Amino acid sequence: IGQTMRWRMTATQWILMILLVVVGLVVRVLPIRESTLEADEAESAINALTILSRGYPNEQYLGLPIFENTLLQPWDDHHEYEFRDISYSDRGMVIYHGWLPLYAMAGVMAAAGLQPDLPGESLRVRHSLADIRWRTFIPRLPALIFSAVFLVLIFALGRHITGRMTGAWTALTLAALAGGIVRLGFQARYYSATLMLSAACALMLWLSIKRGAWRDFLLLGVCLVLLFHTHVLACAVICTLLPLMLPVARHHTHVIRKCLACGAILAAGALPWIIVTGFPGATVDLPKAWEFMEGPWDLWRYSGQGVGALLELATAMSFVLVVLVLHRQLPRRLVQPFLRHRTALVFVLAWLVAAFCAFTIMIPAISYFPHRVSMMLAVPKILLAALVFSGLARALHPRRAAVIGPIVAAAYLLAAGKTPIPKPVVPFETNYRIAMVDYLRDQDFAADARIYTAPNLHLILTYYSGLPVQSLAPVRKSFFDTYDGEIVVLDPVEFASDWTADRVRAVASAAGETLSDQQAVTLAERMTAYPLREAILKRIFDSDHDLSNLPAYLATALTRERIQRETKSEGWWTDLLAFKGFPIRNGTDAWMTYFYRCVDPEHRIAAGASFEERIRRSRMVVVPDASCVVFHSPPAKPGVLPIGGQPHKTRGR
Repeated sequence: IGQTMRWRMTATQWILMILLVVVGLVVRVLPIRESTLEADEAESAINALTILSRGYPNEQYLGLPIFENTLLQPWDDHHEYEFRDISYSDRGMVIYHGWLPLYAMAGVMAAAGLQPDLPGESLRVRHSLADIRWRTFIPRLPALIFSAVFLVLIFALGRHITGRMTGAWTALTLAALAGGIVRLGFQARYYSATLMLSAACALMLWLSIKRGAWRDFLLLGVCLVLLFHTHVLACAVICTLLPLMLPVARHHTHVIRKCLACGAILAAGALPWIIVTGFPGATVDLPKAWEFMEGPWDLWRYSGQGVGALLELATAMSFVLVVLVLHRQLPRRLVQPFLRHRTALVFVLAWLVAAFCAFTIMIPAISYFPHRVSMMLAVPKILLAALVFSGLARALHPRRAAVIGPIVAAAYLLAAGKTPIPKPVVPFETNYRIAMVDYLRDQDFAADARIYTAPNLHLILTYYSGLPVQSLAPVRKSFFDTYDGEIVVLDPVEFASDWTADRVRAVASAAGETLSDQQAVTLAERMTAYPLREAILKRIFDSDHDLSNLPAYLATALTRERIQRETKSEGWWTDLLAFKGFPIRNGTDAWMTYFYRCVDPEHRIAAGASFEERIRRSRMVVVPDASCVVFHSPPAKPGVLPIGGQPHKTRGR
């Protein structure tokens, strides 16, 4: 970085830069205090722990396959699992995610004293609440370090690509305070490393085409290798920009040789890994996002770049094009800052288009998430905004541009609601995931018991508890039906928490009834429990809940609420491409559809689920604090056939 910063900075400027970087880190650290790891973060943390056990990220933890992706590849010769996990090659190595962030996490975890859990003779929770807090922060520490380097790099990149300190300050302000960038910057994933290395590659690419020194091309090759081992698609996008920008660098000597040297470094750093791991494995068979789309509306709807983001981008691009095309008819003071940066504008716009198209064409539909699209577009968007805001600042007041640019950028973030203002979160100790671990802590399972839950959630519970909690999705129905040990299923459910005594009293008043305080409290408890009871009865006994113990006006209100819930169900699955064409009513429908997306989900969900027969023979425990129903199924009796689909009311409680 020091070699690329050819301009002089005063002590005050250095202090301001460091302060902005610190502010950027502070807003990234604040959400960590009360937030548990998300499923994807737990997945990466477990992958990192497998490095500490075998030296490379592999497919097993606690002696069992990890299972983290949608199901696609049959596992015909395995008695328990119907599918393999395509996140791993046939050699058992991680191939769906880059290794650099995983090794960074593994190094920090080893230094902090975190070690992989090993299979044991008893099934007991191994980690206290204090341990869990520590196990939440440590995997996120590398992301914070990557964020600090990213902020410094974006400052240098803004300076070089705009040619002035105004662009540097503006780019740094946007990167430090934009809410979307902040959220990507603290998660225990590859996101922060991808932003950092994308900025590093862009900086070296820009210096290569503008300055053309051998060291620039060689450093670009090194940065591309690191980006390849973090995010393959982001690396491919940067590689496509190099030939596009070569006409700008044609006056440099030996430019073709320098490009070949850069490519040789990338090949030397990538090909051995590809050969050893077996990349890309079965992931090539995953349906791509574009195969599910039916027009421009789908493109914008599922990419998450909604109308607001599209209008912002279209406005910026239109403004730039008008200035460049009609510069003779416009005031010189307005157009001059933009005319000076024509090459930079072409570079940034080409990057945006290449990143968006590559993500849509190459990414599988099951990985087409809005925040991942935004991650690919983040750095070029920051640069485009820095070019526009710094250009306007130069046009308004050249001498104060370095102050006006960042102020305009901050005002834009505030007006657009993109500041990193934290949303209210559930306190860490009362988070439902922690409550689930606490429930497991109080149990005394037999050594041969099997513990299951919804896929993804099993990663969090495994990492936090140290228990081998497995995904329900890949397990064969025949295994569930005949396993001669206890089976425990933790099923997350949705509670209706808004039926308070006051609300019940208001509905009664509208119907002309008056309730005492005790009556309102009692009825509110019944109303709150009803959706859960209805879901369980519908699922296990295929029957509706009896509403005769409720007044008619409350029964009508519940029926109306149920209809609204079924016709307009929203959750994490809303507007995700993987669920297009499927009626998703709740979280259970969502995970089943997502993980069975490529293997006939219509016949595997609801009553067709592989574990349904087993939970019909279960003792049921409701854990309200954990928003969870736990099914304890006793060992299957030898010689006894599964129930088979007919409701047996005496079998469940």
